Amino acid sequence: MSIWEKKHRFKRSDRIESLIREELAQLIPKSIRDPRVSNLTIIGVEMRPDAKSAVVRVSKMMSGEFREPDATEERELIEGLSSASGFLFEQLRRRISIRHIPRLEFEYDDSIAKSAKVWSLLNKIAVDKLSEKSA
Repeated sequence: MSIWEKKHRFKRSDRIESLIREELAQLIPKSIRDPRVSNLTIIGVEMRPDAKSAVVRVSKMMSGEFREPDATEERELIEGLSSASGFLFEQLRRRISIRHIPRLEFEYDDSIAKSAKVWSLLNKIAVDKLSEKSA
């Protein structure tokens, strides 16, 4: 095996995580009609070490922007996804040809909303500095 192959070799779990993420990104908007699950973004999928379950990290765009949801919105999103997890599991089993499809666990990921907030604050600081210089 060459050095390049060793450096760029992916673990099997990485490939499975990627497949699950891609399939869920297609399945959820087309197949799930629950309004709690609208405007969903799948941030990532992480297999547990035992490969029996996978954590699906999700975020939701609120009112045209990523913002931190209140506790009720976050809970409703996770409840909506959890109620559809059996259906999603069956669909994944049909679409992905691996021996064991992991059980899906959903977790809210607010990293995009936090990044958007930081970006907004940095822009505000830049605008304030420009207005100070012109004054």
